[in-house]
Amino acid sequence: CKLTNLDLPQTIKEIGIAAFSFSSLEVLQLPDLVKTVPTALFQGSDRLTTVKLGRETGVLYNYCFDGCPLEHLYVPVRDFPPKCMDDTFVGMEELFSSCVLHVPSGCKKLYSQSNYWGKFQHIVDDIMQTARIEEVIGEFVSLKKAGSNLKGLSPFTDEKSPSFVVSPGKQIFKCFSTGKGGSVVTFLMEKEHF
Repeated sequence: CKLTNLDLPQTIKEIGIAAFSFSSLEVLQLPDLVKTVPTALFQGSDRLTTVKLGRETGVLYNYCFDGCPLEHLYVPVRDFPPKCMDDTFVGMEELFSSCVLHVPSGCKKLYSQSNYWGKFQHIVDDIMQTARIEEVIGEFVSLKKAGSNLKGLSPFTDEKSPSFVVSPGKQIFKCFSTGKGGSVVTFLMEKEHF
């Protein structure tokens, strides 16, 4: 399979052992409900550069990133760093110096002091981890469910029919009356004139 990017449904709660081993994936975001990263999940995936763990990920099992050239690892868990088994990062000392660990804003110290996560030399507080686009935009726009998206009146124009769409799964927005779109940061920059 030559699949390089995979958008898994947010309703998935479990992923099997070695499910993405030796895949051609380059980027993967795990659904928020996935609580464990199983043994050898990405083992041998020699093109995988970016992984975003789910918001409920609590445990990473053995050899899950073995053989992956990770450049960015996003860990959105706020209250405590996910537990790592003794062999989670075995043989991956290079990962600690080359991969950027993105943690929720204000959690850098918590992760830095953690047994395994503290080995990463590059830990970045990431506002994108903590700001849920639907919550931020919901402060400015009354949003209503429309399939897997949310819809409302554009905050940038005076319109009568809703043409403003927010995708919680993708964490993006699109205003079809103005053509504006992007992430939560883009929205705030446009709305608040940052």
